[in-house]
Amino acid sequence: MISARCRRLTVAWGIAAIVGTLRLAVARAEALAEASGDETINDDSEGAASSASAPPVASGGEQPPADVDSNPPSPPATRDSAQVDAEPKPTYDETKLREVIGLGWTIKPSRDTAAWYVEPREPNYWLAVGWQLTVLLAGVGYYYIEKDVNSIDWYYDYSFTTFRDKLIGKGYAFDSNIYDTNFISHSVAGTLYYAGARGSRVGPMGALGIAVASSALWELLGEYRERAALNDMLATPFGGAAFGESLFQLGALFDRSCDSGVTRALAGVFAPGKALADYLDDADPLRPKNCSAFGLPRLGDYRIDLSIGPRWIHSWGETPAESRPAAEAILDTEIINLRRWGRPGRGWTSFSDGNISSLAVTYWADEAGRADVRVRARSAFGGLHYRNIEPVGPGRHGMEFVLSAGLGVEYSRHRYGTKLREDPMYVLELPSVQGRARWTRGHDKLDFQVVLATTYAGAGSFALEKYAVDNPRSELTSAAEHHGYNHALGVSLIPRAVYSTPSWRLGLHGRSDRMFVVRALDGDDQITSHRPASERRYRGELWFEYGPPRGFRWHVDVAGAQRRGNIDAYRTSMEEVSVGTALKYGF
Repeated sequence: MISARCRRLTVAWGIAAIVGTLRLAVARAEALAEASGDETINDDSEGAASSASAPPVASGGEQPPADVDSNPPSPPATRDSAQVDAEPKPTYDETKLREVIGLGWTIKPSRDTAAWYVEPREPNYWLAVGWQLTVLLAGVGYYYIEKDVNSIDWYYDYSFTTFRDKLIGKGYAFDSNIYDTNFISHSVAGTLYYAGARGSRVGPMGALGIAVASSALWELLGEYRERAALNDMLATPFGGAAFGESLFQLGALFDRSCDSGVTRALAGVFAPGKALADYLDDADPLRPKNCSAFGLPRLGDYRIDLSIGPRWIHSWGETPAESRPAAEAILDTEIINLRRWGRPGRGWTSFSDGNISSLAVTYWADEAGRADVRVRARSAFGGLHYRNIEPVGPGRHGMEFVLSAGLGVEYSRHRYGTKLREDPMYVLELPSVQGRARWTRGHDKLDFQVVLATTYAGAGSFALEKYAVDNPRSELTSAAEHHGYNHALGVSLIPRAVYSTPSWRLGLHGRSDRMFVVRALDGDDQITSHRPASERRYRGELWFEYGPPRGFRWHVDVAGAQRRGNIDAYRTSMEEVSVGTALKYGF
């Protein structure tokens, strides 16, 4: 065993090494910039330029950035130019910097935000609380309407002892409810909690805190006679926040678009909490006048892709090798709402408004009607952005990177062979640390991203069928015995690299998940599982696209996957390779 002193020395040495390496890298970058004689590339000049052409006041009393083409949005029709000119200057001071203690770095507080308004708007906490109570009361009503189903989990009676057990940590367990109840219904409830708070203009961390409180209130009082489910207290607020922030950022993107019935409708669909709060508070989103052909803003870096096409799948392993065709449809979105992302300049900026988010939905269907689905959402709640970019002719040259922390979630149901049952998988990245770097040379870009996360998962027991041939299921956890899945803890590594030019893109994606089954605190007191189990999943994809970023593109990819599961000495493994092509349209 390693002594406590050794552990402390190792941690201290690691921190010192990381800090020293980063500081040396920054010092070298600044020295190279000074040696080149370029003293005009800095954030202050950019801030002065944007302040000089900024449109009316936005949320929090700050000014929003101008469009990328230096053509700021025109003032609303209800105001004349004299009124706009008479408005007070923003309270934000571009010259005020925050210094990181002991490092000598200066970091500018970001003015980036998801939503800008014609008039300054503060968070509406009363509306956020009212939304939570509405969702909780609706849940109570449904709970007692379905009393016959929910009473199966009743463990306590209506007494103070019940409440005391929960307060002192005795009344907690991992329950064995139906898979979709635990990992879809509760994530939907958490998304509603989060959407109401976030839409009421509460920040990401505040909205997450409100969702956590609402989830805890439900487990303590809403399901008073049940033991508080630890899995629900993870999947509900944190899974809901991962989905909720990605949906909120999509809705806010359409609110930052040119005014039309379509953009208003899409903003309401993806961010209903924000739409309701804006309506009740009579808050008008500040919209630009200069937009793309689809009415979307020119400012910011975002991607909305729709694709459909055939896929050929070949699998082998536990079952005989087989091939089958399938049709595939994908919605893939990513929003980078950082004002300085990709723009000339040098320096550090902090952000804390969920400025980077993604949402993807994949649907497969084969000729027998068997359907597979995968839904993924990930958001960076806050972090640091560094860039060192110079304008070179019509293009730009330099690099930038983002280090951030946030949440992610992926839900999937996939069949690795027609003779195997569906393999459900719900992986909650709690939390995730995300690193993203971009190297730009002219109009060509190389993007690299890596996500490292500790995870909580609801994972299908992949080796269950082989194990059950020789052994009783009663030796497993109650969730595996009754519904074929396990609660698990683990780690995920998700790398991604993309090289893009104005006419084509080449990408490589991967994902590795390793999970260990949780056998403690089983929801059934009569079960004590002595069978260790683990689950693994590996996935990789190499793809190529030809066509412009906006409009039709031709896409082709080769993907591979491996799924492993073991219960004690029983192991099951399946491999899969697929080739797909699609017609993709980017907005």
